[in-house]
Parts: sequence; structure tokens; C-alpha cells
Amino acid sequence: MNKQKEWGVVPHLEVHADTLTSLKAVCTIALTYHPSAKGWLVKEHSDGVPQLLIFWSEDSHMKEFISEIDDAEELAQMIWKWLKVKGRYDKSEAYDTDGDLKEGFIATTEDMGNWRSMLKIIPEYIVYGK
Repeated sequence: MNKQKEWGVVPHLEVHADTLTSLKAVCTIALTYHPSAKGWLVKEHSDGVPQLLIFWSEDSHMKEFISEIDDAEELAQMIWKWLKVKGRYDKSEAYDTDGDLKEGFIATTEDMGNWRSMLKIIPEYIVYGK
């Protein structure tokens, strides 16, 4: 990993998961392309589900972390706490499955709406079929 980079673009990334271990892997990839996370912003999607944006560069809309986060474990723990405390899951969506649903997340680098953001986290049910 080259932590000397001033900026970088994370290649297309989309992970649907429900574990802290998976979230740490996502954060490791994101921090491979950016030296650190500087702040965050919660945006509400049109369906009312909050989305957490993590920023690699300062932006006037973001809320700064107390100090920059350059450790994947620390970033994953922060996001995990947000998911558990503030994450809302869209219960209006009818899941017709004979399997199980678990509260999880989608971590993506697509459609973030801000070039300074490095990762978007969306609370989402993960469907496990039989």
C-alpha cells in the first residue's frame, strides 16, 4: 500500500455483507487508494434510508473526524457502530424468501454524488436462501 498518495480513485467496488470482518476488508481496499479518511456525511436516500459517505478529502458538507483515520480496523469499527446505532432498514420492501434476512450493508464506490467521497455505506438486508 502506498500511503504517500495525495488522492486516488477506488476502482468499482460493491460488497453486500453483514459482518465486521467483511467491512474491515472493504475499508482496507478503500484505504489502499486514499491515505486516510477525513470525515463523514449522512445523506438520506429518496426511500428514506440513510447512507453514510466517508470522505478522503475535505468538503464543506462533511463532518470532520476528531483526527484522520488511516487504519482499516478503526474505520470499520466506526462504520459498524453507525450501522448498529443509526442505520435504518427499509421495512416497506417486501422480501418474498424462504430463507433468512440479516441486517447488513452495501459498501460501494458508485453514485456517491461527491468526488471527494471514497466510500458509501447503505444499510440493507442480506438475504440467505436455503
